[in-house]
Amino acid sequence: MARNFSSNNASTRSFRARNFERGLPLATWLCESKGYLADRVTAIRKTAVYAPRYVRRMVSGFRVLGWKGGMLDGARELCRARGRCRTSSRESSTPVNIGQARRSGGRLKFKEKLCIFDSLLVPNSLIYPL
Repeated sequence: MARNFSSNNASTRSFRARNFERGLPLATWLCESKGYLADRVTAIRKTAVYAPRYVRRMVSGFRVLGWKGGMLDGARELCRARGRCRTSSRESSTPVNIGQARRSGGRLKFKEKLCIFDSLLVPNSLIYPL
């Protein structure tokens, strides 16, 4: 059974760190609801044109930053390494994830998730969320 950590109208956006720090609104990757996230899962499972690869994500614990207006603010850091079959892995990004969650039915569900990544180039495998 799949776990559901997002509210129905949750948004997920990925930004370059430089754009985020300057307040520029252009997201490199955007999902505006659970339907968009489900589309990404389908794309990952059914993509026919890709080179086989390995992706490893090392994720820190979720750090609570505070409560504001009934919303829990938090952040986590991660390091993502990727490689193709029979080649060495390499670090591809070290983003920070920032999220806001709201209590729903006795559980916390994400209302918004932001991913701020620091690389200059966006890998062609951004079909996988950071």
